[in-house]
Amino acid sequence: MDLDKLFEGIYAIQKQIKGFQQEMREEITGIKGEVSEIKRDIKNINERLDRIEASLELLANRQFKHETEIEVMKKKFFTRV
Repeated sequence: MDLDKLFEGIYAIQKQIKGFQQEMREEITGIKGEVSEIKRDIKNINERLDRIEASLELLANRQFKHETEIEVMKKKFFTRV
C-alpha cells in the first residue's frame, strides 16, 4: 500500500514537472518572438540611419560646392576691383 502512495506521489511530481516544462517552453517562445521584433526594429533603425547619413553627406557636398562657388566669385570680384 505504501508503494502505491509512493508511485502516486512520483506521478504527481512528474505531472507538475511536465506542466512547468510546458510553461517554460511557452515563455521561451514568447521571449524569442520579442527578440525577433527587437532585431527587426534595430535593422529598421540602422537602415534609417544609413539614409540619414547619405542625406547628410549630400548636404555637406552641396555646402562645400556652394562655398567654393562663393570663393570663386569673391576672387573674380576682387580681381576686377
